[in-house]
Amino acid sequence: MKTKTLWISQVLSELVFVLAGLAGVAVIVAISITWHHLAWQKMRSMGPTPLSTEMLLMAELALALWFWARLTQSWWHQHRAIRHLFQQLAPVLEPLPFADQAGLTKANQWFISPDNERYAFSMGIFSPMVIISNGLWNSLTASQRRAVCYHEYHHILAHDPLRQSIIQSITHAVPLPPFHALFRHYIALREIRADAFAIRAANGDFTALAEAMLVATSKQSTALPLPGWSGSLESRIDYMAKGTVPMDGRRLWAHTATSPLLALALTVGQGIIFWCH
Repeated sequence: MKTKTLWISQVLSELVFVLAGLAGVAVIVAISITWHHLAWQKMRSMGPTPLSTEMLLMAELALALWFWARLTQSWWHQHRAIRHLFQQLAPVLEPLPFADQAGLTKANQWFISPDNERYAFSMGIFSPMVIISNGLWNSLTASQRRAVCYHEYHHILAHDPLRQSIIQSITHAVPLPPFHALFRHYIALREIRADAFAIRAANGDFTALAEAMLVATSKQSTALPLPGWSGSLESRIDYMAKGTVPMDGRRLWAHTATSPLLALALTVGQGIIFWCH
């Protein structure tokens, strides 16, 4: 039941971001329909275009360009940051044979970095991989290593790097406080789902995973722009100890979904009016 609740919560969060993306597409469609209407009106010599229609078209065009420019900028910055990070780490990465021993597939995508800092993360939008630092690996017991591997393995199975990249781009394109709050909520849910996967692999025992989290957070001062494996720590501990999902997202989903639903309704309504006219 807890796993199903986590899945539903994450899907609903993702759905809100999908609605925001659809709203951006709908604005483009509305502009096309309006432009078609104006061209048809001019060909039919039906008089000058009303100033209000021209202003509406310009406002929608400016909004669409702003939205897609910010979305593209965010996507490009993420891609460049990932490429830069990989170029820094690639020369020193070595295969992690434990992944194959633990029965995890895609073992060729597991690497260990000879870094004394303590971190583990998945990266890569289209070709995800897992990188674990030597400092963290050597600080863990066998059961803790298994817990870390299964946590990261879930991120690969769920294509979390790609999904997070898309959602992060939409969040950047719609700089409203509810979207940023929902993005943080989504990240917490994503990490907890990976924790739940690792706990199921340990037959319901979360001890090794909790201990690995404590080890990872006890010494973390790397200057590299690494995503923290210990992110959303408080929510993750609450889930393991009490089985609680972080915050009730229903109000947050409602507040965040209002703006894209309104944009969709207005643009679809405008398109129908101009098309019928």
